[in-house]
Amino acid sequence: MADHVPGEAPRVSDAERHKAMGHPTRQLLLSWLGRGPATISQLAGSLGVAKGSVGYHLKVLHGAGLVHVCETRRVRGGTERYYRRTPPTAAPPTQPRPAELPPPDNEPLTILRHLHLTPTQATHLRTTLAELAENTPPQTESPNAAHYALLLTLYRR
Repeated sequence: MADHVPGEAPRVSDAERHKAMGHPTRQLLLSWLGRGPATISQLAGSLGVAKGSVGYHLKVLHGAGLVHVCETRRVRGGTERYYRRTPPTAAPPTQPRPAELPPPDNEPLTILRHLHLTPTQATHLRTTLAELAENTPPQTESPNAAHYALLLTLYRR
């Protein structure tokens, strides 16, 4: 994918975006890049993650249209790239639909909320989510059954 041009919507499916957001390191990178542009080295130092790992995760996010290179500089014979989170307005849903219609069953459900919880509340939420995920109905052999994936992430910022 070519570098994103702000104001121009990337041609990436919602499923690709959701899949790219499925790793905790990528969620942290998106959070950090929401504060302003940063290089791989700056992000690696701030997060305590190896530069190679940060570079890989940025490549995945970039491919999904979630981050873009906003500036480049020549430094000591190399090129330093500054990444920024792509504004949500630049990545609209691929298939808009009237607000009164419920989403189809095959559309991913994504909810990102920033919560302020006490340790007791966080433990309760973690337990509840784990129980919900572990107590899903058993797999069925029905020909109408579709394959679904569930990703739950609760982390302290």
